[in-house]
Amino acid sequence: MDPSESSQNAVTLHLHWVAFARDISILIMGVVFPPLIASIFIHNVVSGDVAVAIARITPLFGAFWALLVWMAAALVWTKYYLSLWVVTDRHLVYINQVNIFNRQVATWDIAAVESVVTSAEDPLSATLDYGTVWIKTPEAGESEYIIATPIPHPETMGEAIRSRIPAPIQAPSEEEALIQQTTDAISGQSAETQAALVRSISHEMKGHLTRSQMTFAAIIAGDFGEVPEGLKDIAGQALADSREGVETVMDILNSANIKKGTLMMEKETFDLLETIRESVNSFRPEAAQRGVELRFRDKIGSCLIEGDRPKLSHHVFRNLIDNAIRYTPSGTIDVDLTWDIAYATFSVIDSGVGITPEDMAHLFTEGGKGSHSTQVNPQSTGYGLYVAKLVAEGHGGKIWAESDGPGTGSRFFVKLPLHPSAKRAL
Repeated sequence: MDPSESSQNAVTLHLHWVAFARDISILIMGVVFPPLIASIFIHNVVSGDVAVAIARITPLFGAFWALLVWMAAALVWTKYYLSLWVVTDRHLVYINQVNIFNRQVATWDIAAVESVVTSAEDPLSATLDYGTVWIKTPEAGESEYIIATPIPHPETMGEAIRSRIPAPIQAPSEEEALIQQTTDAISGQSAETQAALVRSISHEMKGHLTRSQMTFAAIIAGDFGEVPEGLKDIAGQALADSREGVETVMDILNSANIKKGTLMMEKETFDLLETIRESVNSFRPEAAQRGVELRFRDKIGSCLIEGDRPKLSHHVFRNLIDNAIRYTPSGTIDVDLTWDIAYATFSVIDSGVGITPEDMAHLFTEGGKGSHSTQVNPQSTGYGLYVAKLVAEGHGGKIWAESDGPGTGSRFFVKLPLHPSAKRAL
C-alpha cells in the first residue's frame, strides 16, 4: 500500500465478536474438558499409592494447566482484537494476526474488484448482524473471491468497497472520435491553415445541416406524399439528432478558434433583456414536456450591451437554460437578469441533480464532464460549458457555478459589462 495514501476516508472493520466466541468454545473443548474428564476418571478408578502420588503432583499440574489455558485464551483474544479489514481509497487490506509474534498483511487493488456480494448465511447471523463479504477480483487467484467473515454489518464493508471502485473508462463514441480527429487536425496546423480549415469545415457542416433540415422538414410536412406517423416521428428525431451532432462539432471548432484567436466576434449593441426573454420562451415547450416549471423574472426597460448576440445567445444563455432542463428531472428553473451601473448578471438556478465538489473543479474545462453526464445526457462531450466560458471571457465577462452538492440543485451566473451608453443612462 502506498504510504502517501490518505487514511482520512479509510473504513476499518474488526471481526465480529462471534469469531472470538467460536474460538474460545474450541479452546474450552480442546484444552479445558480433557483434563477435567481425566481428573474425574483418576479420582474414581485409581487408588492406593498411585492415587497418593497423583494427589501430590496435582497442584503443580493444575498450575501448569491454568497457565496453558491463560496463554491459549490470550492468543485467541490477540487474534480476534488485532485482526482487521481496512478499506482505503485505493486498496483493500487484511491484517491477519496469526499468533502473538506473527502478523500477515494482504493487500488488493480496489480498481481490480469486479463485484461485491454480502450475505448472512443463517437466522443467527441475521439476528446478530454479521455475515460474509465476497469480493471477486483477479488478484484472488484461482479461488476468484476474497472472503471476509465474520464481518459485523457486512453491507457497510460492501458499500465502502463499491463506492471506491472507479467507473469503467468507456470507449469514445463515433461522434467523440470525430471531434478528437478534428481537434487534432486543427492543432497540428499553422494559424493561417487553421483558420482556413475552420472556415472550410464550418461551411461544409452548415451545408449538411441545411440539406438535412430541408429533407427531414419536407418529410414531416408531407411534401413527398402522405407518410405514416411512425415515419414522421423518426424524421423528427433524425432532424433533432442532426442538429445536435452538428452543434457539437461546431462547439469544438469554436473552442479551437477562440483559443487560437481566429473566431470572429461580430459585436453590435443589443438589448440583453430581450435576447434572454426570447431564449427562455423558446425553451418553454420542452420544459413543460419534461414536467419542469421554467420561470423568468421579466422586467420593464432594456439592458444594452455590446457583443456578438448570436454567439452569446447560443453558446451561453441557451446552453445554460438547456443544461438546467436536462439536469432537472422535476422541479423549477428560475432565470433572471439584473444589472447595476457597470455590469449585467444573468443567472439560471435549478432544483436538479446538483454538482459534486469533484465535478465543480473541472466543470468549465475542455472536455470536462460531470458524474451525471453519462446517465442524464449521454450525448454530452463536455465542451458546451468550456465554449460558454471562452465566449463570456471574450466579451470581458466571466461565468461561474455554485452548488451545495448532489441533490441540491445548481446555480450558474454570467457577468457581462454594460454598453457605455447604458452606463450613462443609469
